[in-house]
Amino acid sequence: MIQNRSGRPTGRAKPKRGKKSAARDGLVISSHGRRLKLRGPEGKTQRCAVRSNLPPLVCGDRVRWLPPETGRLGVVESLLPRDTLLARPSPSGALRPVAANLDLILIVIAPRPEPTLKEIDAYLANAEYLGITPGLVINKAELLDETGRAALEARYAHYAAIGYALIFCSAHSGDNLEALQQTLAGHCSVLVGQSGVGKSSLTMRLLPEVKTAVGALSDYHGLGRHTTSSGSLYPLPEAEGGFLIDSPGVRDFGLWHVPRRELARQFIEFRPHIINCRFRDCSHLTEPDCAVRAAVEKGLISQERMETYTALWEEAEA
Repeated sequence: MIQNRSGRPTGRAKPKRGKKSAARDGLVISSHGRRLKLRGPEGKTQRCAVRSNLPPLVCGDRVRWLPPETGRLGVVESLLPRDTLLARPSPSGALRPVAANLDLILIVIAPRPEPTLKEIDAYLANAEYLGITPGLVINKAELLDETGRAALEARYAHYAAIGYALIFCSAHSGDNLEALQQTLAGHCSVLVGQSGVGKSSLTMRLLPEVKTAVGALSDYHGLGRHTTSSGSLYPLPEAEGGFLIDSPGVRDFGLWHVPRRELARQFIEFRPHIINCRFRDCSHLTEPDCAVRAAVEKGLISQERMETYTALWEEAEA
């Protein structure tokens, strides 16, 4: 019998929720408002309600949850600290979480629709700023003849030269998917890129059991339709380990996170030279004795990367 502060019985017993010791760890698989699915002990899936005092939860979030006493819904009672968080602007301009605890972002590009180097470098700068390792995947390699492949290899060679993974593969033919699988193994990853480059097709190749809708390329615009309405987390085959998050396609991935003062450090090949600039707040655009521009002149930094840095610096928030 429950007693009030005077010590008298209240006349009604309060139902007992599971003890704190019954709480267990889980990994969010998908989230829909205040309801979500998570991966619990031994990989079992559990549907849960989310306590109203918690922020919006997303794929990859680690949580503490209580199993259901009655019915089928457990209760998520706390959000564990996030290592990383990927977000994108909402229609109002506010950043909206997309996925948490990622440690690998693979930027998928294709011969058509081909991105600009500026778009690629915006992805890379965002990933670096968030502390997430990025890499590049060139999908639809079956569209390239020998001359076309050589041209793309030359176009993107400066990324491989500074240490970024550069994988040519084909979701259509399965060519070189082993290299992609090896890169994903043991990581919590997401494939990002323009619509129409084959992110969902690659996901289905990597996880054949996943029924992901794939939009056809628009014949008129040469761009793909957005095909995935909400993000989901999938375990990779047990032999490889890790997880792949299939999130909504993002056509315009701008400098959502990187302030102008931090941009140069997200160009990883700039870092050894920044400390040698005369001015601590050097923009690396017009100041005298700029070590970064000197490195460009010596061929230590590619001209292409310097040009995209300049364009992104103009767009970044001060």
